[in-house]
Amino acid sequence: MLILPVLLQVAAATMLLLFAVKTVQKGIQSNAGIALRRVFAGSSSRLKSTAVGLFTAILLQSSVAVALLIASFVGAGSIGFTPALASVLGADVGSALIVFLLSFQVDWLLPACLAAGGWLYVKTQAARTRKAGQVLIGIGLILLSLQLLGEAFQPIHNSPLWPSFVVFLEEDLLTAFLLGAALAFVIHSSVAAILMCVALVELGVVPLPIGIALTLGANLGSSLIPIRLTRGFSAAARRVVAANLILRGTAATLAFFVFSWFGTTMGMQFGSTGQTLIAVHVSFNAMLLLTLPFIGTLEPLLKFILPNPTIAADPIAQWRLQSSLVLATRLTPALALANIRREILRISEFVNAMALPALNMYQHSTTNEYARVIEKELALNDSLANIRHYSAKLPYDDMSKQERSELRELLDTAIELTAAGGIIASRLGAFAQTVQSQHIHFSDDGWSELVELNNNVMDNMALAFGALAADDSNLAREVVEAKTKIHQLQRKSRKHHFERLRNGEGDSFDSSDIHLETLYALKDLNSKITEIVYPILSRNGHLLERRLVPKSTT
Repeated sequence: MLILPVLLQVAAATMLLLFAVKTVQKGIQSNAGIALRRVFAGSSSRLKSTAVGLFTAILLQSSVAVALLIASFVGAGSIGFTPALASVLGADVGSALIVFLLSFQVDWLLPACLAAGGWLYVKTQAARTRKAGQVLIGIGLILLSLQLLGEAFQPIHNSPLWPSFVVFLEEDLLTAFLLGAALAFVIHSSVAAILMCVALVELGVVPLPIGIALTLGANLGSSLIPIRLTRGFSAAARRVVAANLILRGTAATLAFFVFSWFGTTMGMQFGSTGQTLIAVHVSFNAMLLLTLPFIGTLEPLLKFILPNPTIAADPIAQWRLQSSLVLATRLTPALALANIRREILRISEFVNAMALPALNMYQHSTTNEYARVIEKELALNDSLANIRHYSAKLPYDDMSKQERSELRELLDTAIELTAAGGIIASRLGAFAQTVQSQHIHFSDDGWSELVELNNNVMDNMALAFGALAADDSNLAREVVEAKTKIHQLQRKSRKHHFERLRNGEGDSFDSSDIHLETLYALKDLNSKITEIVYPILSRNGHLLERRLVPKSTT
C-alpha cells in the first residue's frame, strides 16, 4: 500500500467534511442567526436556556459556534453566567444529537440534498431560498464526505501494519484518548471528529473500545476549542467557556479512566458498533445535564480564576480608551482610513449594545440607568468629534479621488450612527423615564405591537452592521427591503392604536402619546441605521440615482 495517496485521500475527505459542516453552519446563521441574541437574552431559567442551546446547536451544526455566540452575549451583558452555562451544556447535547441524525444510512438522501440544494442555490434569486439551498448542499456534502472517508480508510484497514497499531492502541487506551482530543482540537469541529470516529468503528478499522476512547477524548478536545477562540474576549465571557471545560473536560477524563478500568469487560452493545458509539457519546453529554442545579456554584470560583480587569472598570470609560484612531499613522491616508473604518465598526457595536435593552427600560428602569444612557450618548458624540479631528489632520490634497470619497462616506456613516445613538438615548430613554415616573401602563395589544416593531428594528440593525463590516451588497439590499416592512408595522400599530382609542380602552388613552412617539422613534432609528448601507449599494450599482418617476411618464 502506498501511504501517500491514502493519506491524501483521507485528508481530502476530512477537509470536505469540515467544509460541509461550515457550509451548513453559515447558511443557517445567515437566515436565523440575527434573532439568536434576543432568544438567548429571553431565556432566564436553566431548563429553558438548556433547550435553547440544544436546538441552536442543531441549527448551527456546532456546539463550538453556540459557545462563542453565548460568550459574546455574556460579554455584552445580554445574558448572565448561569443561563449562559446552561445553554452551552444544552449545545453539547445538541451537537451529539447532530451526530445521531447524520448517522442514518439513507441512500436517496445524498442525491436528493445535492439536487434540491443546487437547484435552490443556482435557480432562485431570493437570499433566504439561496441560503436554504446552501444548507441542503452542505448536508449532502457531509454524507458524501463520510462515504469518501469510508473508501479512504479501506486500504488502511487492509494494511499489514495496521493491526499492530490497533493492538498498540488497545493496550494503551490513553494514547487513543489523547489522539481523539488532538483530532477534535486540530480540526475545530466536534461533529466532524465524532463522525470520523463513528466511521472508523462502523467500518471495522478500529474496535469499539478504541472508538470509545477516541470519542471521549474528542469531547475533551472540543471543550478546549472555545478556550482558544475566546482569548480576546472579556473575563465574563471567558468564564462561561472555562466552566464548560471544567465540567465537560473533567467528566470526559473521569469517564475515560472508568471505562479503561471496566470497559473491556462491560460487554455493552446497542445495535451495531457505530450505533453503540453514538449512544455512548449522546449519553455522556446528556449525563452532564445532571449538573444543572449546581452550575451556579462555579461562578465564584471562575471570578477568582478570571477576575475583572481593575483598569477602566467602568465599561463606558473602558470603551473610550479603546479608540482605533492611532495618531502615529494618521498622516498615511490608507492606514488612516483603515483606522477610521475600525473606529466606526467599534461605534456600531456600541450603538447595538445601547439599542438592545432600550425597550426593556419601559418596564424597569431607574434614574441612574437613564443617566448611564445619556453618558453613553456623550461618549458617542466624543467619538464622532475625535473622528472629525483625526480626519482634519489628513493630507487631503495628497489623497486620491477614491480615498477622498471613502473618507466622506466614513464621516457620513459616523454621523448616522451617532444620530442613531441620540434617538436611543434622548428619545427612547426619555420616554422610558416618563413611563416609569408617571406609572403609564400599555394595553396588552399595544405593548405586543411595540415589542414586534422593536424586534424587527433590532434584527435589521444586526443586518446593517453585518453589511457594514463585510461591505456586503446582498446584506445591504436585505436591510433596505426590511425598511418597507418596518414602515408597514409602524402604520399598522398606529391604526390599531386609534381603533383602541375609539373603543374606549383606558390603557390606550393613558399611553397614547408615548405609544405613538415610540413608534416614530423606532421608525426613525431604523431609517438612520438604513442610511449607513446606501453607500455600499451605490458603489456596487444597486441604487438608483432618483426615486421620482420622470414627469414625461406621469
